[in-house]
Amino acid sequence: MADAGALRGARRSRSRRAGRHGNLNFKNAAGYAFISPWLLGFFAFIIIPVITSGYYSFTDYDILKSPVFVGIQNFRSSGNWVYYETKEGR
Repeated sequence: MADAGALRGARRSRSRRAGRHGNLNFKNAAGYAFISPWLLGFFAFIIIPVITSGYYSFTDYDILKSPVFVGIQNFRSSGNWVYYETKEGR
């Protein structure tokens, strides 16, 4: 019988904890609701443009054609262009 009493006590403490956690989940949801406009703006105007510009920097992109992946070739050619411009003295 001692085991049954211990189980009842454990059940009571679990039910009390569930009430407290339920309240915390509501508070968390309210916090996420208030921060969600900022997060949407952050992803829409910062993260997505950074990722797409990184993608386009590794492609040969013409507006009328689909992008073609060229890898690091864009950076190699830009480095040579700077070198030739300074070498000729322009």
